[in-house]
Amino acid sequence: FDVVQPGRVQVTIHDTAGRLVATLADEARPIGRHALDWHGRDDRGRAVPAGVYIVRMRSAAGDDSRKVALVR
Repeated sequence: FDVVQPGRVQVTIHDTAGRLVATLADEARPIGRHALDWHGRDDRGRAVPAGVYIVRMRSAAGDDSRKVALVR
């Protein structure tokens, strides 16, 4: 993901019902390109089922979301 304005960035994974599954980042990030890995686990470390999930990024520059498919 690209950060176009330095500041706090929050990247979260949600199920299709909108429930929070995992928080991948909640920290200050500088301008630039960044990458995060999600290994298909929730915040408690439990494997989640295969399916479609929403990745949501919130930053000072705005919000963005994408659908991703978890295949097992």
